[in-house]
Amino acid sequence: MKLLFNEQMIECEQPASAEKVIEQINKLLQDQYYFNHFIADGEEVLEEPETFLVNNLERIDELTVVAIPAQQFINDLLLSAEEYTERAVSHITAVADEFYNHPSGASWSELSNLFEGMQWLAMATDTVAQSVACPSDWEEILAMTTNLQAELGNLEEALENTDTVLIADMLQYEVLPAFEVIAAKVKQIIDTEGMRHDLN
Repeated sequence: MKLLFNEQMIECEQPASAEKVIEQINKLLQDQYYFNHFIADGEEVLEEPETFLVNNLERIDELTVVAIPAQQFINDLLLSAEEYTERAVSHITAVADEFYNHPSGASWSELSNLFEGMQWLAMATDTVAQSVACPSDWEEILAMTTNLQAELGNLEEALENTDTVLIADMLQYEVLPAFEVIAAKVKQIIDTEGMRHDLN
């Protein structure tokens, strides 16, 4: 089987295991690229690539690896983080208001969505921190998301006690200011070190 990436071609000895092929792909990507998908004999494989390899490896003649340069991947992640945090700022205020005034079932659902968003944000900031394309001054954002993770624990305790006023207070005075700082800082980093996609 031929393994192709950029201008490189590697002949993999048959029978190769999926683990060996994945190991070879990781060597090719190093820390300069992020895996996106691959093309197996002309067929794009976008979902569950490892499972696809395990089930089809012996039938594949040519496997092309499609990857995103680290700088582009991190820039796109920053753009997503900016969009999410900016949207979340007004949303957090609305959810906090609902918890001050008898939250509905929808309010609890929105709070759950906010928790998931906070976890995504923490994962995204960790990914950026570990990348070779990590922007300068990233430590401040990392510290803010670490504080947000700690607030998640406090929020869970308030949830267990069904203390809606405490939940609202924490959203208003702990979570919201952190999101405002992160949104502003990410925007500044994109404007100084990143790039915005041209919408024209």
